[in-house]
Amino acid sequence: MILCVVGLHGSGKGEVADILSGRGFAVLDMGDIIREEMARSGIVVTRETDRSFPVELREKRGKDIVAVLTVEKLRKLDSDDIVLTGIRSTYELDYLRSKVPSLTLVAVETPTEVRFERLRARGRPSDPKTLEEFNERDEREAKANMGSERYRKAGLNAVIAMADYRIANSGTRDELKEAVGKVLSNIKRRQLRKA
Repeated sequence: MILCVVGLHGSGKGEVADILSGRGFAVLDMGDIIREEMARSGIVVTRETDRSFPVELREKRGKDIVAVLTVEKLRKLDSDDIVLTGIRSTYELDYLRSKVPSLTLVAVETPTEVRFERLRARGRPSDPKTLEEFNERDEREAKANMGSERYRKAGLNAVIAMADYRIANSGTRDELKEAVGKVLSNIKRRQLRKA
């Protein structure tokens, strides 16, 4: 089973991936792939390069380049159950679905205030420090981190709208575990019906 977990920053994608990892899933984060490309290019991760590098990478190598690199890594994994995180655009989703037709897209949805507080508590250097920075990041992601308004229809909100399943994540970790379990059960039932 290959799941792609999508959501706005701070929604809990990493928590869902961690829960799935505990159930035997291999985890592949597309953000890590971007950071590997940054390292390969000799670029230090800062808040600014975290914003600019993905835009430059996609401009130079194509809107779906991160998905292309992800599929290369996916093929090397020795696992039947894989969870992908970090997708940012419909270009990436289209490429992934063309190469992995069985991919199931799961959206993690969390209220804005909860997401902002989670990011403040997480404290990564690239995380927004103010609500204004937080809202600017949401806006960038709405445009697929490609810098232009014309990409809004291909951005993260568009990907979330295409989800096969949704998980509401505004409660406890135990509630999230329960929601993940329900989604997995529903996916398995759906796969059995198709078989």
